[in-house]
Amino acid sequence: MGHRRDRARNRTVHEGDPVLAPALIRTLIERTCTTSPPSPAPPGATDALSTREQETLDRLGRGLGNQAIAAELHVAETTVRTYTSRLLTKRGLENRAQATLYAHRAGHRAS
Repeated sequence: MGHRRDRARNRTVHEGDPVLAPALIRTLIERTCTTSPPSPAPPGATDALSTREQETLDRLGRGLGNQAIAAELHVAETTVRTYTSRLLTKRGLENRAQATLYAHRAGHRAS
Protein backbone atom coordinates (compact mmCIF):
# COMPACT_ATOMS: atom_id res chain seq x y z
CA MET A 1 0.00 0.00 0.00
CA GLY A 2 2.81 2.42 0.89
CA HIS A 3 4.52 1.70 -2.41
CA ARG A 4 1.42 2.78 -4.34
CA ARG A 5 1.30 6.08 -2.47
CA ASP A 6 5.02 6.60 -3.08
CA ARG A 7 4.59 5.97 -6.81
CA ALA A 8 1.62 8.33 -6.96
CA ARG A 9 3.62 11.04 -5.14
CA ASN A 10 6.60 10.52 -7.43
CA ARG A 11 4.36 10.77 -10.49
CA THR A 12 2.78 13.96 -9.15
CA VAL A 13 6.16 15.56 -8.49
CA HIS A 14 7.46 14.42 -11.89
CA GLU A 15 4.46 16.16 -13.50
CA GLY A 16 5.49 19.42 -11.81
CA ASP A 17 2.92 19.52 -9.04
CA PRO A 18 3.84 19.74 -5.36
CA VAL A 19 3.07 17.07 -2.79
CA LEU A 20 2.47 18.55 0.64
CA ALA A 21 0.59 17.27 3.68
CA PRO A 22 -2.75 19.07 4.15
CA ALA A 23 -1.73 20.19 7.66
CA LEU A 24 1.43 21.77 6.26
CA ILE A 25 -0.53 23.55 3.55
CA ARG A 26 -2.95 24.99 6.14
CA THR A 27 -0.02 26.18 8.28
CA LEU A 28 1.68 27.81 5.29
CA ILE A 29 -1.50 29.59 4.26
CA GLU A 30 -2.17 30.80 7.81
CA ARG A 31 1.36 32.12 8.23
CA THR A 32 1.47 33.68 4.78
CA CYS A 33 -1.91 35.35 5.19
CA THR A 34 -0.84 36.99 8.45
CA THR A 35 2.07 38.77 6.78
CA SER A 36 1.71 41.72 4.48
CA PRO A 37 1.89 40.62 0.85
CA PRO A 38 3.53 42.72 -1.81
CA SER A 39 1.14 45.34 -3.10
CA PRO A 40 -0.13 44.98 -6.65
CA ALA A 41 1.89 47.04 -9.08
CA PRO A 42 0.25 50.36 -9.93
CA PRO A 43 -1.29 50.80 -13.37
CA GLY A 44 1.33 51.77 -15.91
CA ALA A 45 4.20 50.21 -13.96
CA THR A 46 7.36 49.96 -16.02
CA ASP A 47 7.54 46.20 -15.48
CA ALA A 48 4.11 45.40 -16.89
CA LEU A 49 3.34 41.73 -17.35
CA SER A 50 3.08 40.36 -20.86
CA THR A 51 -0.20 38.77 -21.89
CA ARG A 52 1.22 35.26 -21.33
CA GLU A 53 2.69 36.22 -17.96
CA GLN A 54 -0.72 37.60 -17.00
CA GLU A 55 -2.43 34.40 -18.15
CA THR A 56 0.08 32.36 -16.16
CA LEU A 57 -0.54 34.50 -13.06
CA ASP A 58 -4.29 34.00 -13.47
CA ARG A 59 -3.83 30.25 -13.49
CA LEU A 60 -1.43 30.32 -10.55
CA GLY A 61 -4.21 32.13 -8.72
CA ARG A 62 -6.45 29.16 -9.45
CA GLY A 63 -3.84 26.87 -7.92
CA LEU A 64 -2.86 25.10 -11.14
CA GLY A 65 0.48 23.35 -11.51
CA ASN A 66 2.86 23.78 -14.43
CA GLN A 67 1.45 20.85 -16.39
CA ALA A 68 -2.13 22.09 -16.15
CA ILE A 69 -1.12 25.66 -17.02
CA ALA A 70 0.87 24.40 -20.02
CA ALA A 71 -2.13 22.39 -21.22
CA GLU A 72 -4.50 25.36 -20.93
CA LEU A 73 -2.12 27.77 -22.65
CA HIS A 74 -0.98 25.21 -25.24
CA VAL A 75 2.70 25.71 -24.42
CA ALA A 76 5.51 23.56 -23.01
CA GLU A 77 6.01 23.26 -19.25
CA THR A 78 9.43 24.89 -19.61
CA THR A 79 7.69 27.89 -21.14
CA VAL A 80 5.35 28.08 -18.14
CA ARG A 81 8.39 28.03 -15.84
CA THR A 82 9.87 30.90 -17.85
CA TYR A 83 6.67 32.95 -17.61
CA THR A 84 6.46 32.22 -13.89
CA SER A 85 10.07 33.24 -13.31
CA ARG A 86 9.60 36.49 -15.21
CA LEU A 87 6.41 37.46 -13.39
CA LEU A 88 8.00 36.66 -10.02
CA THR A 89 10.90 38.97 -10.88
CA LYS A 90 8.66 41.75 -12.21
CA ARG A 91 6.45 41.68 -9.13
CA GLY A 92 9.22 41.21 -6.57
CA LEU A 93 7.86 37.86 -5.44
CA GLU A 94 10.01 35.04 -4.11
CA ASN A 95 8.00 31.94 -5.00
CA ARG A 96 4.81 30.45 -6.41
CA ALA A 97 3.02 30.63 -3.08
CA GLN A 98 3.52 34.39 -2.99
CA ALA A 99 2.44 34.60 -6.62
CA THR A 100 -0.76 32.72 -5.81
CA LEU A 101 -1.57 35.06 -2.93
CA TYR A 102 -0.65 38.07 -5.06
CA ALA A 103 -2.98 36.83 -7.81
CA HIS A 104 -5.86 36.47 -5.37
CA ARG A 105 -5.34 39.85 -3.78
CA ALA A 106 -4.88 41.62 -7.10
CA GLY A 107 -7.97 39.97 -8.59
CA HIS A 108 -6.04 37.92 -11.16
CA ARG A 109 -8.27 34.90 -11.41
CA ALA A 110 -9.26 33.41 -14.72
CA SER A 111 -12.67 31.83 -14.92
